Amino acid sequence: HGLVRIVISLFKRQPGAWIIGTGILFSILFLFFVVIVAFSGAINVNTQNLSGQLLVLIVLLAIISIPLSMSIYQAWSFSKLNKDLGLQLIQVKELSDKTIQQELEKQHILENQKEVLEIKVEERTQQLTEEKKKSDDLLLNILPHEVAEELKEKGFAEAKLVDQVTVIFTDFKGFTTMAEKLSPQALVHDIHECFSAFDRIMGKYGIEKIKTIGDAYMAASGLPSPNSTHAVDAVKAAIEMAAFIEEGKALKIAKSLPYFEIRIGVHSGPVVAGI
Repeated sequence: HGLVRIVISLFKRQPGAWIIGTGILFSILFLFFVVIVAFSGAINVNTQNLSGQLLVLIVLLAIISIPLSMSIYQAWSFSKLNKDLGLQLIQVKELSDKTIQQELEKQHILENQKEVLEIKVEERTQQLTEEKKKSDDLLLNILPHEVAEELKEKGFAEAKLVDQVTVIFTDFKGFTTMAEKLSPQALVHDIHECFSAFDRIMGKYGIEKIKTIGDAYMAASGLPSPNSTHAVDAVKAAIEMAAFIEEGKALKIAKSLPYFEIRIGVHSGPVVAGI
């Protein structure tokens, strides 16, 4: 196997093949010298004298030149292979260390990005929660709780026929005349003060405010959840509303200022309620 490798190395002129080539060259030269000497008879082949011993030495050199060069070549090749493997191991170790470092850096970057994303998600979730609360509060400010929940769940609220509901409707007597005497700011301030008090009274008796149009205020007792006390609750609320306006009237008269007088209508019966 070694001889085959050597022959292939010579033909392919691989590195180190010159060692074997040198051994073969010396072997040929030694053999050529021995042949010439043997045929010419110039040296007496006798191991007892110096010339004979020299001839024997040359023959031995011719014989061992090729095996010796092969051994030197194999040793050189093995040494070079070990050196190359050593360099490759160093390169593999450096590459491995570099890869490990890159993976650590990548992991560190991913962890940082994960933390940033978690913070952003938490902030966005908080924003969405706050926006949802604002939306829910606005919806509850406009609609009854049951209707608002139905609207959020279904996307619409079905109209309902309720057999017994008491409706309260109010407006201010002489509102047009009052509007001519007051500035817009004072007029809106007084209406706001009255309607805010009405809202508090409606909340006290569980009555649902329906709407306001100008000086008119409308509410319904017994909606959206029917109850048996709707008429009593509405009458009590109407009495408190009238009392609030009377108190305000007395204060306005004492200060010689224009004042509101209220008209309140209360009626019980079936209604269709919807959005």
